[in-house]
Amino acid sequence: MNKIINFTPAQSEYRGIGFINSHKSENKIMIIADEMISKTKSEKLKLLEIIVDRSNRIDLDRTKIRRLQIWMKKDYINAIVVRNIFELSTDINNLLQFMKQAEQLNVAIYSMETGLNPAYIPYYKR
Repeated sequence: MNKIINFTPAQSEYRGIGFINSHKSENKIMIIADEMISKTKSEKLKLLEIIVDRSNRIDLDRTKIRRLQIWMKKDYINAIVVRNIFELSTDINNLLQFMKQAEQLNVAIYSMETGLNPAYIPYYKR
């Protein structure tokens, strides 16, 4: 006897924003962006934009971070893709605050370094 299983189909593709904090050359930024795009395609994640932040600041009070927060608050994206979680902020308290905000808005933070939405922040030496 065959059993019929009803299921809700998964979302076919997630929408995300790439975030790169770097002072490297434009060519290097393009290489990083291409790597980010190709890596996320395998995760069914479409990057709508890649934000490049060249700021030296470590806190969240930055123009590019505010732009990222607008994308999150308006529910345009499901994910933020970073090379390393500390590109958002190297200040642990600020980073926790941002991650909590993202979680409340149902936005995953995808680290290319770990490949997952970090459930915790690893120990970070300054």
